[in-house]
Amino acid sequence: MFQVKPLLQVTRQEEEAGQKDEELKVAKQVAAKTEADLKDITQKHTMLMEERAQLETKLQAETELCAEAEEMRVRLEAKKQELEEVLHEMEARLEEEEEEHSISLQQERKEMEEQIKVDTVLLLF
Repeated sequence: MFQVKPLLQVTRQEEEAGQKDEELKVAKQVAAKTEADLKDITQKHTMLMEERAQLETKLQAETELCAEAEEMRVRLEAKKQELEEVLHEMEARLEEEEEEHSISLQQERKEMEEQIKVDTVLLLF
């Protein structure tokens, strides 16, 4: 019976060693998978950071274009306002000149009508 105990201990130690080997094997597999996942995630992170940088550059360029377009819109609005003022001034001048011309024509007509009356009266005499 004394010899059986040491054999049982050896067998138990071998079983424990086998379990530890199996646990170590599983732990190594988990570590390898974790390392592969980490590498994959790191690559994806790097790729996403590069894409983000590209998008930020593109956003900056589009923001600048938008600002330039807004500046141009403001300049064009000011030019439009200026041209509308010039148009109103020209319309007012045209109206004044038409009125002056109309008055002048009316005066000429009156003078001609009076001249015709005078000529008619003279012819009658």
